[in-house]
Amino acid sequence: MLSLARKLVSFLDRRSRIRMALLLVPMLAMAVLEMASIGLILPVIQVLLLGETDGVWTRTLLEILPAMKPEEIATWVAGIFAGLFVLKNVLLFFMVYIINRVVNLETAKFKARMFETYLSRPLVFHFQNNSAVILRNLTTGVSLSFEAVRQVLLMTLEALLMAAAFILLLLVEPGVTLVMATVLASVGLLFYKVASPVFRRWGERALDYEGQLLKWINQSFASIRDVKLLHAYGFLYNKVKMISRNMAIVASISTSAIQIPRLMIETVIVIGFLVVVLILLSVRDSSSDVVAILGLYGMAALRLMPSLNRILSGATELRHRTAYIEVLHKDMTESHEGIKRGSGNDDAAALSFEKELHLDNVTYAYPDAAHHAVRGVSLTVQKGESIGFVGSSGAGKTTLLDIMLGLLQPQSGSLRVDGQNISENLGGWQRHIGYVPQNITLIDDTLRRNIAFAVEDDAIDEDRLEEVVRLSRLDSVVAKLPEGLDTMIGERGTRLSGGQRQRIAIARALYRDPDVLVFDEATAALDNETEREITAAIESLSGEKTILIIAHRLSTVRNCGRLVLMRDGRIDGVGSFERLIADNEEFKNLAALSNLNGASGTETAVEG
Repeated sequence: MLSLARKLVSFLDRRSRIRMALLLVPMLAMAVLEMASIGLILPVIQVLLLGETDGVWTRTLLEILPAMKPEEIATWVAGIFAGLFVLKNVLLFFMVYIINRVVNLETAKFKARMFETYLSRPLVFHFQNNSAVILRNLTTGVSLSFEAVRQVLLMTLEALLMAAAFILLLLVEPGVTLVMATVLASVGLLFYKVASPVFRRWGERALDYEGQLLKWINQSFASIRDVKLLHAYGFLYNKVKMISRNMAIVASISTSAIQIPRLMIETVIVIGFLVVVLILLSVRDSSSDVVAILGLYGMAALRLMPSLNRILSGATELRHRTAYIEVLHKDMTESHEGIKRGSGNDDAAALSFEKELHLDNVTYAYPDAAHHAVRGVSLTVQKGESIGFVGSSGAGKTTLLDIMLGLLQPQSGSLRVDGQNISENLGGWQRHIGYVPQNITLIDDTLRRNIAFAVEDDAIDEDRLEEVVRLSRLDSVVAKLPEGLDTMIGERGTRLSGGQRQRIAIARALYRDPDVLVFDEATAALDNETEREITAAIESLSGEKTILIIAHRLSTVRNCGRLVLMRDGRIDGVGSFERLIADNEEFKNLAALSNLNGASGTETAVEG
């Protein structure tokens, strides 16, 4: 439990921890009020029910109050009891509201913090983790983890209120109270010891099932065309049905078991109350004292039962949520040392890039991979140069490009820009880059916001927007849209063709006017005519921009200043198109497959 508490505390920043600690002050005040409201039951019973004013507790109360007539005593005692009880419950409501407000605000803060943490994790982390699992952690995981924080605070409040009742009972009848407290504590600890591991296992199962459910739902809708064409409805329905049924079984067991503490505590307290009655009747001579003390115990029991129930239920729920807390704690603490808040993308000064980008003996292997994806690669790219990367599938082209983008950290070797290692200012280097992927991910928003991605509306440069629309050959598309740049393009751009989505990707890359343009098979989805237009636009930027291209079609890179042929993670050849045709047999075969053995003409796409 202490380990779990430390992990929960680690979710809070210093200011939040202080705020949580300060909640103890009003909690202690509530405990004092609780003690007073329960304690007043003794004079209330003695005065109102028994008509006596000479009891110990009644005399103590009358000494505190101003002098009054005998007939006014009952009214005063009843009024004070009612007023104090109302005040205590009103303040208790506001105490619970404050706890809920603080926890909910901290939940929102931590959710945003974990979202930023996941965004900042290295690219390889996202290769290894399903997006559905990350989504589960950010939604259910964070909510349930901070529900545990709420439980801890409410359990603390209940414990203080119980302590107030216990101290009062201890003052009135110490022997009986100690025996009852020992019995209740023993029963509670026994239940927790027995139930705790079981609730933890149920929590782990619930965590696993929820991740599976989100994964299958995401995969199903992401592959909706295949689902419809293959009529995979029954298969997917059975998958989701089975997982949902398992979740329902675990939820039924865990939510039902949470009722056990209440039933158990009620049973122990009722039996204990009967034992107290028998003991008091045997040791007390005054029946009025017995009645008053029994009333006190009855009042305390009414207060203790829900408190004990909430404490035990809260403890079991904490164990149920242990799996969520541990997953979030692991993801938060295992962030790589170099990945910190705001690690360069917004605030870092741009790295100087006036001369060259140099890779020196760079090697990289993906986790658990049998072979290196890139091995001992050395290459220098001059500013303003255009370089095409070619080779068969799995040759290491994309991995090498991700290293040059700073998305992957090489295990050996270095990547330097004008002599400075990019790892010293990763964000500063990435500010120079415009990236065009093979498959762009578009947001369900307007065309304008998709091009000026992550730019506030009032900061969008309309002149620049118009220019990149023209450069990416999007102007004809915009002219046909009902609301032009303000047209909603649908989730993942489903209302657009593949070629139109790629043009948006190019426009997005150009919008920030980068020095380096990277095209990762960016023209693969385009028809021949559009591909020639885009290629011409790319070539027009040669000399002005540094251009790095992975090509699906060799015609896209034919006019690059240099081509880099990759093979088995190494550079197998570097030179112009004509030189590689003449000197490299593998490239010559690629060109032959593409009908580009030196003659112009129509090209057949090859795997790149």
